[in-house]
Amino acid sequence: MVNGINMKKYLKYLLIIFFITNSPNYLYANIDNIFGIKIFDDVSKYAKIEYGRTTNFLPKNIYTFADKDLKIERDSIFNYYYLRTNKNFNIINITAGKSLFPQKNNFQNDCPKIKNKFISELAQSLDLNPRSFISNYSKTNSKFGKERKHLWDSSVYKYKDNEKKYVLAVYCSYGKFNDNSLDSRMLISWITDDYYKKYVLDRTTQVKKFNDKFILKYLYEE
Repeated sequence: MVNGINMKKYLKYLLIIFFITNSPNYLYANIDNIFGIKIFDDVSKYAKIEYGRTTNFLPKNIYTFADKDLKIERDSIFNYYYLRTNKNFNIINITAGKSLFPQKNNFQNDCPKIKNKFISELAQSLDLNPRSFISNYSKTNSKFGKERKHLWDSSVYKYKDNEKKYVLAVYCSYGKFNDNSLDSRMLISWITDDYYKKYVLDRTTQVKKFNDKFILKYLYEE
């Protein structure tokens, strides 16, 4: 859970100055860094280049640097991190996650409550209207593959800084581990708008707001 002490620590790494523009889709903001990292930083500041790995669901010129290989500032709210870069090893995705470990046979979905509290306290601390985070629900599409079924309950904030567009997203992710147990996580991602459009929206399909019953049915029955 997010408390006052952790929020102050978090805000040390996520400094945002907000002001409204005439754009109907984007708010302007200036994000200094998150976990001591800036978008477009050279990843060599935080990990050895040779640690970069490709994945089977992203192009081979997108490299992922896993939690154990990173030398970054960490927050007790989250228990794992990863960075993703472009072909030039410039960071385009900064993500931190909190694993929740629910039980499939007695599913208690705490993630939405944790996510909403996190957003509420973050918005209050920054004098930002929580409604700036737009909710959407999605699932993996056929292009991504039926063998990797996931659901996402996302709250997305889009903004522009120095004519570049970014996305700050807080979301719940639901899937299955290899042993068929339920995987539930709360995550925060700071990514470029280009990455969001090409590698997030491209592999998901928007769905109606879902409940806990739908989560279990989608993951285990369909």
